[in-house]
Amino acid sequence: MKLYECISRIEDNVLSNSDRQGKAVNPLFTKQAIVNALESSLWDYAQTTLGLEGIKTYALVSGQSKIVAPSDRIRSQQYRTIAAIVSQRWYLLEIQSQTYMKNTFFANTLGANIPTRASLWEDEIEIRPVPRSTYKQTTLDGNITATDTDIDVVSTAGFLRYGGRIHLGGEVISYESTDDTTFKGCRRGLENTVAKIHTLGSVICEGNFWIYYNKKHWEIPMFDSSTIDPDYLTKEMEINDVHMPAVINETSYKLLCRVDMDRALLYRADYKAFLEQAKWGIKEGQANQNIGSTMSNPFLFQTSAYGEPLLM
Repeated sequence: MKLYECISRIEDNVLSNSDRQGKAVNPLFTKQAIVNALESSLWDYAQTTLGLEGIKTYALVSGQSKIVAPSDRIRSQQYRTIAAIVSQRWYLLEIQSQTYMKNTFFANTLGANIPTRASLWEDEIEIRPVPRSTYKQTTLDGNITATDTDIDVVSTAGFLRYGGRIHLGGEVISYESTDDTTFKGCRRGLENTVAKIHTLGSVICEGNFWIYYNKKHWEIPMFDSSTIDPDYLTKEMEINDVHMPAVINETSYKLLCRVDMDRALLYRADYKAFLEQAKWGIKEGQANQNIGSTMSNPFLFQTSAYGEPLLM
């Protein structure tokens, strides 16, 4: 479900004819009020179910020992896997305590150059050993639109052959594969960014540091109390369509209970019970997933006989 569809359904639930017209417009049902109530329901969903999974990538440079953690993370049970890419190899980082990092581990890795450990405090992620390589970069070999899925560049040398992410003018893009001069099968506008037009010569940076984490739903940006940023209206909601009706009903209830409890009760459900049931379902679905990262050996992307990427 797209954002505009979600907003439209909430408005159909809460707005009467008089709410929609002229001087009778109800200030409790402005776009800002609707967005505030919706974001509250989305936050409850994300925090209770841990059902929104995020990837945040960074373009890490040589000597960079710290990064700022994703601002949309949920602090409880927030990180699942942290990984670095060095010379087209994946290195999964173990999460360690501050004491271990600063005493035991740090003292023994001054000469190393591939990160294998991370520690967390407040909004910082500290990396050890400090990386001694910098992200790869290239430039566009032509103009691209906001919907292009194949991106031509000067060279893809040094980038992951399969399944990487790139940063281009504030937009984050994933790709399925590469040849010598093209990123193929691209998905645009990831990590809370928006797909845009880019021009010949624009710089592309490798996302060489990845965080897999539990996240909040993306925030809904507004220009003023009545105007939602149009770039976001067609973005897909991150909650699956099966769960969205409950979120919409809870939002409608929160708005209506301030003015008309009889109408509000039409949309009143036990949202906490729904969230607990959704949490159980999500947990069951994730039961076979690896939710830790205890390996530090490198993995190299190669190609099988069928042309598919293979972890070795």
